Amino acid sequence: MKIFISLLLTVFTINLVNAQKKPIAVVTRLEGKAEIKTGDDGDTKLLVKKERLFAGQSVRCDRGKGCRALEISYCQNMPDNKIKDTWSLILHFPCKATSGRIAGEPKSEKDIIIYPNQSETLRLQNFSIRWKPLEPSVKLELTVEIDLGEEIYHEKEIDGSKGMYESAGLLKKLKEAQAVGEFSFNIILTEPGDKKTKLKEPQIRNFILLLSEKEKSLNEKLKLLEDETDEIFKLSGRALILGNYRLYAESAQEMEKVLALPEVMKMGRKNKALSKILTLAATSNYKAMQTERTKILCRKLIDLGSPLPKFACDR
Repeated sequence: MKIFISLLLTVFTINLVNAQKKPIAVVTRLEGKAEIKTGDDGDTKLLVKKERLFAGQSVRCDRGKGCRALEISYCQNMPDNKIKDTWSLILHFPCKATSGRIAGEPKSEKDIIIYPNQSETLRLQNFSIRWKPLEPSVKLELTVEIDLGEEIYHEKEIDGSKGMYESAGLLKKLKEAQAVGEFSFNIILTEPGDKKTKLKEPQIRNFILLLSEKEKSLNEKLKLLEDETDEIFKLSGRALILGNYRLYAESAQEMEKVLALPEVMKMGRKNKALSKILTLAATSNYKAMQTERTKILCRKLIDLGSPLPKFACDR
């Protein structure tokens, strides 16, 4: 009797866990016979139309077994995934990674620093400082310091006309600070001397470096998309993952790659995928504080008669 009760409790617990799991995708298009399995060694069965899918399952559309088309939907504003012959793992995407209002205010006309944005999160491998180019006669002085802490880098006599600064020495100092757990830094650009021709006051910009352990986690998630054959879905998925780590500039760049794909450029006005792509591109650029680009994408959504994303297209 005790063995029976124990088995009953085990079955009940398994069913309860499965009931608590939420589906993260759904079959939106199925023509012919497509397959699904759970785990690497799970039994294979046939998919049904509008079937809800869970993380850890895999699906495929094997043309040799009578499958003509299979499309999976994850997020409201993410293009559907067109599944092909190889097994495709159902992944958990952060659907709301680029939604919501941006922190801080857009740049004013007095700001000359273009990148990074105020309080922007970025990866060390993508670090540089960019500003609006000035006259060659204007020399700038750069200071980088730990937020509320010590100065870690200083450079004088920077040519203001170049509009960009990169330094192996600066990267080394940032990496050393990052290694001991520092993640918030300030950039200070000044015009040395008494005669201020362009910068009437110091230009200060805070930025956040993604910590090493978070970057490792990010890379693991991005790696899951490496073998994805649907390029639109792959890049859009990367955009959401990067956005979830607050790497909004990189997220926006991934969506620009989507918009440049030949198959996207050929999409007609009635193609629902185009509206989803433009919405995700607009929200990604909005989060990256790319104001003018966001306005262009919002105008395209208006032209299509598509619903406008909140906040991104409010202005």
